[in-house]
Amino acid sequence: MTSPQEARRELLLELTLPTKPEAVAVGRHALGAALTGIMDGDAHDVVMLLISELLTNAIVHGRPPISLSATRSAQTLRVEVRDGSESLPVERHPSEAPVGGWGLKLVSELASHWGADVTAGGKRVWFELERPAVGPIE
Repeated sequence: MTSPQEARRELLLELTLPTKPEAVAVGRHALGAALTGIMDGDAHDVVMLLISELLTNAIVHGRPPISLSATRSAQTLRVEVRDGSESLPVERHPSEAPVGGWGLKLVSELASHWGADVTAGGKRVWFELERPAVGPIE
């Protein structure tokens, strides 16, 4: 059950991105700007690492359109990447992917929660970080 605090979410960012490698840097920059005054230090670095992974996966394995959104509640920061493919990502064990494919393992280890859902017209891959990494809603 969702608590009243979790039900109140503030939209921090909503952005459509091109399906080009440069979109990763554009998304990181936009999200970093949206988090100014909300999150810094190690928590900010973790968000930048995780969003880089999700955006790269969307560009390499997904289909247009690609979008990025971020919301926060009193308890969490939630970041979502959507793309036009219904193919859900699979977390691999490092021994199964000696060259690449470890990105979702990083997401799994560093995020408080993460997941992927089929949506109308594609999929959504998301992660959440819990407080104290997320500043309070004012």
